[in-house]
Amino acid sequence: MRKASYFEPLIDNKVRCLLCPNLCLLSEGKIGKCGVRENINSVLYTLIYNQVASLAVDPIEKKPVYHYKPGSSVLSAGTVGCNLKCRHCQNWELSRSSSQNESLRDITPHQLINTALKTNSKGVSWTYNEPSIWFEYVIESAKIAKENNLYTVMVTNGFIREKPLSELLKYLDVYRVDIKAFTQNSFKIITGISDVKIPMASALQARESGTHVEIVTNIITTINDTEDEIRSIATFISEKLGEKTPWHITRFFPYLDFSYLPPTPLPSLIKAREIGKECGIEFIYIGNTWESLEENSLCSQCGSVAIRRSGFEVYEVNVSEKGGCKSCGEYLNIYP
Repeated sequence: MRKASYFEPLIDNKVRCLLCPNLCLLSEGKIGKCGVRENINSVLYTLIYNQVASLAVDPIEKKPVYHYKPGSSVLSAGTVGCNLKCRHCQNWELSRSSSQNESLRDITPHQLINTALKTNSKGVSWTYNEPSIWFEYVIESAKIAKENNLYTVMVTNGFIREKPLSELLKYLDVYRVDIKAFTQNSFKIITGISDVKIPMASALQARESGTHVEIVTNIITTINDTEDEIRSIATFISEKLGEKTPWHITRFFPYLDFSYLPPTPLPSLIKAREIGKECGIEFIYIGNTWESLEENSLCSQCGSVAIRRSGFEVYEVNVSEKGGCKSCGEYLNIYP
């Protein structure tokens, strides 16, 4: 265990967690909605500080992150728990699990970074479950990663309060955040929580800090797939985060509590991309499909191929060190 970084003690031996917008009020012995923070003797503790449930070396494109160190390998680490309860979560075995999960093993921050170095990974990613609830471990390992010239990636739902996120962003290179919906109703159906603006505020905070931001929206049939909602998300990305912010539109497949819903029709994904282009977004990628779709990153000015890729494989990068197109010099928001 490790004492939590963000909480306040209250009367009657209660504590309030101040890490995420759930603001859990916990009596003695109670655990927060995330499943991994407990009030023990009027002090909030994280139960998963050194506890790693999943560890793998991935291409960074698998996160998905397409505009930061394309073609590089990243050590991906995950633990258990989550502060949202998404009804279609692909990693529910981890996100809905507890600190008693038998797959957990003890890996210190130093050991994590040493593993990254030994596997010739160029960066470290905290992913698989929601890394913000792993705050103390993520920030400590991120500091050590930066000391060893490794880049850092957080794959997140963006459901975190401003102050702890500000602390994290000092050590993050990439903030890959889900914008699951735009309306409160859609967000609540998906996550069980109606604070739809929190992830968008987190993405904007990361963007304003200078951290590289990429957005993922999983288009779910009958829930967040209306033209109005998609256009609203696209407008937010274009106007608030910038037209060169990569937007990954991913296909939904029936799963977990949403197993009764049909897969997202391919025409819906193509239509969403068209809407995004109309709203000014220059880089839009469609994921979770087997169909042959444009995967390359094309210069928005001259149309030449900036990154040639197929799936998670990168074959060619035609971008300058400053992120510009080698053919015409247009800035592309790509960090080679």
